[in-house]
Amino acid sequence: ATVSVLYWEKKQKTTTQKMFPENYPLLAVGVQGCIALLMGIKMSQLRVSQLAAKQKVGEGPAFKQWHVAQLNSAEYHPLFMALYLAVFVAAKLANKPLRQASEIGITLGLLGTVFFIFGATQSSPKGPTPFRVLGAACRYIAIAILSYEVTQYY
Repeated sequence: ATVSVLYWEKKQKTTTQKMFPENYPLLAVGVQGCIALLMGIKMSQLRVSQLAAKQKVGEGPAFKQWHVAQLNSAEYHPLFMALYLAVFVAAKLANKPLRQASEIGITLGLLGTVFFIFGATQSSPKGPTPFRVLGAACRYIAIAILSYEVTQYY
């Protein structure tokens, strides 16, 4: 009986291991910040290349696509970074590990950001690409999950 109890306890511990590290929300803040920085660098690069080519700055399809992607992403970066931090702080204050739903919300926020940027920079005259729509949907779902999750640690 003792052997089977020990086996059961060991099995329970291995099945509850977390997929992400404890500081995953902080890593996500860093990744989100890097994405924002890279978007700014890309826009600067496009402006400089247009100036060097003696073109009117802000014109052309590539510039407009990246501009839309950067502006739209800039609206969401601060919100996601705040939600990632809020979930991290809530878990720490409650002395609880990150809930799986929090990890899913963070992952959706990061993936949604990347998907949206990719989709927005690949848009065609026919309308938004599936990646742009998927990215937007992932971000909305992530905001809902993370907003809920902040309240679940108390």
